Amino acid sequence: ELRGLPMPDQSRLQEIAGPMLRARADAQPCVRWPGGLVRRHRGLLHAAAAPPGAAGAAGAVGAGGPVRAPRVRLWNWLREPQLSLPDGAALELRPDPHGKLSRSALPATVRVVFRSADGTVAGRVGGRGLKRRLKAVSVQPWRRGAVPLVYAGRRLLAVGDRWQARELTAPAGAGARCRLHWHGGSASII
Repeated sequence: ELRGLPMPDQSRLQEIAGPMLRARADAQPCVRWPGGLVRRHRGLLHAAAAPPGAAGAAGAVGAGGPVRAPRVRLWNWLREPQLSLPDGAALELRPDPHGKLSRSALPATVRVVFRSADGTVAGRVGGRGLKRRLKAVSVQPWRRGAVPLVYAGRRLLAVGDRWQARELTAPAGAGARCRLHWHGGSASII
């Protein structure tokens, strides 16, 4: 009610109070009902509006959310300093004299991709290192697919605006500097 969500029915409340709270510590239980859902992560319950067209039956404990096909966007940041992302978010490269990135170290065109619910990135299996990075900055498992990943070829350059490869760091006294900024939409998740 405090989140402005419709109240779950009696059976969903019983699922939240019973099986969800008793699930294994490493489980990612989720209880859904029309218009809302509750997830448990690190001992806390998180209530949210159900995303439009969310997959899975209402009340399915353990549902991790909809599985989306990987999305890939090419971004020429020189021509388009701000890239619109799904869910109303944007990725922007801002000139900043105090920014930690060197403009000359960035390739003119990069790929922006998103992690799928199954852990793959752009159709490639793996991603354990990426999962560790996302966990390190406390991104909840069900929100990891919204974090934009910036690549040059197969090299990961940035994870949202929370991590950038060392090769992009501007040395002391370097010329043009910039800052990568991820905002709007799901960007507030971190």
